[in-house]
Amino acid sequence: CNTVPIMIGVAMLAYPAQAGDTVLQTRRTAGGLAGATARTITAPLDRVKILMQTEHLTSGGGPSKYTGLVQSLRRVLMEEGAKGYFRGNMVNCIRVFPYSATQFVTFDYMKRSVCAYTGEKQPSVPQRLACGAIAGCAASFVTHPLDVLRTRLAVQPELRGIAHALGSVWQEGGVMGLYKGLGPALVSLGPFVAINFASYDTIKSTFGKENQVALRTITK
Repeated sequence: CNTVPIMIGVAMLAYPAQAGDTVLQTRRTAGGLAGATARTITAPLDRVKILMQTEHLTSGGGPSKYTGLVQSLRRVLMEEGAKGYFRGNMVNCIRVFPYSATQFVTFDYMKRSVCAYTGEKQPSVPQRLACGAIAGCAASFVTHPLDVLRTRLAVQPELRGIAHALGSVWQEGGVMGLYKGLGPALVSLGPFVAINFASYDTIKSTFGKENQVALRTITK
């Protein structure tokens, strides 16, 4: 399952970019591959976390099967083998690329739109926060179905793969079933991504100006 995100990354790098976009595209692809790698390494912990959070619902109120981190890791290994640690990881890795791309493209578009409307070279901090929140919500909306499938695969061992999970969710609620929990996801991710992007962009702009001033001073 871990070859899928790598194949996607290679395809993105091979896709012809416009002049001046090569470095940006390479960074985004590298970021996506790094994210997929990190997701894969931490997949066993993520699986155990989901199992412990949803155990009361899936066990019907029976005795607890997962009582701690080490015990839960051992139980998953005993019942499902090593592959049990990575149930839903393929979907999670695939989700990294469109999530990241949607975030960056939306944030960049919103920043340019704000600057065009205000006539300023850079948006203010509140404007950056708003742009970041919109970018986070857009990315979450686009990739939420993949997040639903990932959670289902992690919680329901009887599901045999992505196609089976998709069919199961579709039978339950159609398109709306793929967007269950979207509201809470937007409420939680919106502020997080807003602060993340606004902080990063503000710091980058500040240090960029300072570096330019220092460079001009040195060259005088």
